[in-house]
Amino acid sequence: MARDPGCMVFRRFVEFNSKNLLWMQAEITALEGELKELKSADRNPEGEQRFIHSVTAMLNTPGCKHWNKILEARALLKGYNEALLQHRKMLRLMSPHPSDRESLKEKREEANAVHWRYANRDKIETVVHTLFLGLTAGITSGMMIGLGLLKEFWPRMGTAIAFGVLFVALMGVMVHARWGETIAVAIA
Repeated sequence: MARDPGCMVFRRFVEFNSKNLLWMQAEITALEGELKELKSADRNPEGEQRFIHSVTAMLNTPGCKHWNKILEARALLKGYNEALLQHRKMLRLMSPHPSDRESLKEKREEANAVHWRYANRDKIETVVHTLFLGLTAGITSGMMIGLGLLKEFWPRMGTAIAFGVLFVALMGVMVHARWGETIAVAIA
């Protein structure tokens, strides 16, 4: 992130910009290899290099691959150098002031917690967790009381299954557990 004097905070995308520079380097390196191959292929039958010392000769040869690659390299290098300078400038930007970060955090929390009347997230999680524990304790207690009151086998079995399904459904909705954990709780 970077800080603007008007209390605005912007992301710098440092990692992505760095990767982009590396991709550009790889592209330029590949082109450099192609130019070396063309240089070695630019020899006439006597072993002299035709184009390496004479830009005029390259320009006067229609469709000269060597010259086209040089122009391509020039464009790539220009783009790379501009990107490198921009990246360097981005890295020199001031970090956001702590008060700006705090203000941004507060605004984000306000937007996310309007229906909770601006309550603290930790308090909300504590209340929800307490309600969940009370509900699961109530379901477990209800199952035990129900099983104690019923004397016949099938009503007892139906009550146990109903409370078990209710408990597992509640677990699936309220707790962010993995499937294996939910199955283990259901078996227990």
